[in-house]
Amino acid sequence: MLFYSKQNVELICQLLKDIKEYGSLRLERLQLDLTQKMALAIGFLVMGTAVATISLCALIFLSLAAGYALASWMGSRALAMLVVAAFYAAAALVVYAKRHDWIVKPLTLFLHELFLSTKDTPDNDV
Repeated sequence: MLFYSKQNVELICQLLKDIKEYGSLRLERLQLDLTQKMALAIGFLVMGTAVATISLCALIFLSLAAGYALASWMGSRALAMLVVAAFYAAAALVVYAKRHDWIVKPLTLFLHELFLSTKDTPDNDV
């Protein structure tokens, strides 16, 4: 009968309520952190898409300008456009060969830091 007192029961009930509240707060914090990280990732994706689209439009115009400039120097517009196309084919081969170093590894590191790093959470010691 030592463990069964009204004060002990009240303490156990309060402890269970606190544990439940702590669990719900941790879940809410996890949801907020995930929402923040997903918003950051989607923002980078949208910004990257916008920058890539604008850059590709500029690249098209620069390619046409280079083709016409080479055409006046080479005397043949078709041959000049072929030289520009060969340049882009060579550039594409270089990017394909270095895709792991230039694309895959940095993207993997970024996503790892974004979703798996725990250095900015203040309650790691709990």
